[in-house]
Amino acid sequence: MSRFFAFGCSFTASHNRPTWADIIGREFDFYENWARGGMGNQYIFNQLIECNARHKFTADDTIIIMWTSITREDRYVKNLNGWYGKGNIYYSDDYPKEWIKKFACTRGYLIRDLALISAARDLLKYWGVKYKFLAMVPVGIAESTDTIDPENQDIFNLYQDMLAEIQPSVYEVIFKLQDWQLKASSYAPMNNGQRDPHPDPCESLEYVQTVLPEILLTQATIDYVNNFKYGDQAPQHYLVERL
Repeated sequence: MSRFFAFGCSFTASHNRPTWADIIGREFDFYENWARGGMGNQYIFNQLIECNARHKFTADDTIIIMWTSITREDRYVKNLNGWYGKGNIYYSDDYPKEWIKKFACTRGYLIRDLALISAARDLLKYWGVKYKFLAMVPVGIAESTDTIDPENQDIFNLYQDMLAEIQPSVYEVIFKLQDWQLKASSYAPMNNGQRDPHPDPCESLEYVQTVLPEILLTQATIDYVNNFKYGDQAPQHYLVERL
């Protein structure tokens, strides 16, 4: 039985549309989506480890991770119902401004996340699974409007062999290095003249076909995506047992 496990943030698991992971998952016998919206790369790494503890990966399994932006704070808080994360820390209302000013550090986030991604790659190779690395935005920038700080080039140099394995990001392939709102989409209702910043189903299909051409999609899957309308029942594969 072919098994596929996906990891990421809201670009990987959505409540109102099929994502790149849901599209690929249709081509496997067994599919679980361990992503959650708003979470960062530390959460993604933890989910990878827990998933292996539960399922015991084998050489027949396929693991695809879409790494997200680096400026995210993930923490497990029992009183907040487990894992807690709300996206970019610099835009957060959940942390005092004084705390953000003192403790938030883009260079520190980069050091943390590139080490985690490198460790994930080493583990996936050790487990002997088939794996691919994707990205929401180019690894190393905070969000779509950010750029890479040249002062952090030493960190990129240290992990350049690992970074070479990450496929071009959604921001590059679908949004052409422009703000999310500049690419028209008729899928979801506009909000104050702006579109939802997540890829719509057809954009997710375009992304899969561009960066993962080796995954052959059936015509049934392509038709499913092209015919999916806002308000249709989205896949619920992300509702899996986890800590």
